[in-house]
Amino acid sequence: MSVFYHNDDPLLHQTMFQTSMNQNNLSDTYAQMYKQQLMMEMQQQQQMSRDWVGDLDKAMKELDSTTIEMLNSDVDFSTLNIQLQTLIQQELMNLVKVKINSNNGAIDNIKKQMDIMRITSQKVKEEEKQNFNELNDYMKNYSHLTFDEYRKLKNGVSNEIVETVTINDKKNKKEK
Repeated sequence: MSVFYHNDDPLLHQTMFQTSMNQNNLSDTYAQMYKQQLMMEMQQQQQMSRDWVGDLDKAMKELDSTTIEMLNSDVDFSTLNIQLQTLIQQELMNLVKVKINSNNGAIDNIKKQMDIMRITSQKVKEEEKQNFNELNDYMKNYSHLTFDEYRKLKNGVSNEIVETVTINDKKNKKEK
């Protein structure tokens, strides 16, 4: 087997024109093979493709309300139905994403939603921090009270609770 390299070497009796022609012929051959492969794949897809969603939709429309209720109460069917709806939503989103991203009204809407999400997230974090601090304060300073009594004390609902708890604490300490 001989190895032949395409180049402009005059000793090999090749010219630049012959080399480029050989490369063009190769690229044309590859392009034709690629087109044939694509055509075969498209034909196979057309032959194998079936309107599964249409079949399911048609079957669901033929069912009576009692059967639909039973199907909806079936856990497996409901799970599969939710998965299919999620896939459909994802595919629809992929189809319309370009148009939505170029629509000024949609862009403004998305920006507002993202602002609300950011603000809400900050509020949740602040509330969690406040709850943690409240629980920490309760554990360190008011562990002799129930948490409900602590909350009432902090909210200023009633001083009677504090007095009652304090009196009871003193009685318990004396008894011990």
